[in-house]
Amino acid sequence: MNILLRADGSTSLGMGHLYRCLAMVQMLDSKYDITFVCREITGDFEYILTKNNYKLIQISNELEFLDQCDDSKIVVIDGHHFPSELYQKVREKGSQIVCIDDLHDKNYHSDVIINQAPGITSTDYSTDPFNYFALGPNYALLREPFLKAANNKRNISSFKSCFICFGGGDQLDLTLRTAKIVAQFPQFESINIVTGSAYQHIQSLEDFAKNKSRIKLFHAIDEFEMAEIMSASDVAIVPCSTILLEIFAAGCIPISGYFVENQKYFYQNFLSQNAFIDAGNFSETAIENALNIALISDIKITEIIDGKSKSRINKCFQLL
Repeated sequence: MNILLRADGSTSLGMGHLYRCLAMVQMLDSKYDITFVCREITGDFEYILTKNNYKLIQISNELEFLDQCDDSKIVVIDGHHFPSELYQKVREKGSQIVCIDDLHDKNYHSDVIINQAPGITSTDYSTDPFNYFALGPNYALLREPFLKAANNKRNISSFKSCFICFGGGDQLDLTLRTAKIVAQFPQFESINIVTGSAYQHIQSLEDFAKNKSRIKLFHAIDEFEMAEIMSASDVAIVPCSTILLEIFAAGCIPISGYFVENQKYFYQNFLSQNAFIDAGNFSETAIENALNIALISDIKITEIIDGKSKSRINKCFQLL
């Protein structure tokens, strides 16, 4: 069976759509032939696809994507910028459609909808009849090291290390803002900062970190090193996107917030479960307040990830 994945990633779009598509196909049984179809993609992510023996078709318009669709394909679409009309045109080509969604903001012509946010139900969606809904953190699209980490339960009694990551692009450079605030807290003996392949402020970050032995910088690392660093960190400051699910799996105490529209349901619904310490829109004051809460409180974080989403995702594709 052939799977086409239509997703993009860049500094402006972020890299989350590509990475969760990657996580999903790595969960699947090896019987599938995988092709990514992208209008925007970074060189680092191209390398990842090559290393995993996945095909890549780079397109300049959606007609070129539609030319790849037919009744022998399962098409996965991940991106809130794709209009409902694109789903309809893929349907007319005879392809079965899996939608990875954040916003439930349009009519989805699909067979399966995956939404990792808590608190979302099928009644939130306008879809074709007989659509299968894979909703909530039980369907978390996580790569293998994070699924394994979810099985290693941690008991954090003191906070000596802090993890900072704002995804693959971080156009607003919240990484540097957060690093400057965390560095003011002497309790953190190590500050682990990860930047992604589309991050464009690396020089400013390196200038700040120079001669600060507590700060360790990591750029465009793979999922194995990422999971290792997370698992060695006590507190993590990340946005309400897939990386928050990775932090849940790694067992850190999470500080989170949101600053783009497609993160708001993660933010609202996980916050209602007391799943993280609130950093609002990541203003300087909000970050500092969240850190103070983390350091003086006896935090009990609800277990979110059970490490079993791989089997659930495979069942979704078996249905097709």
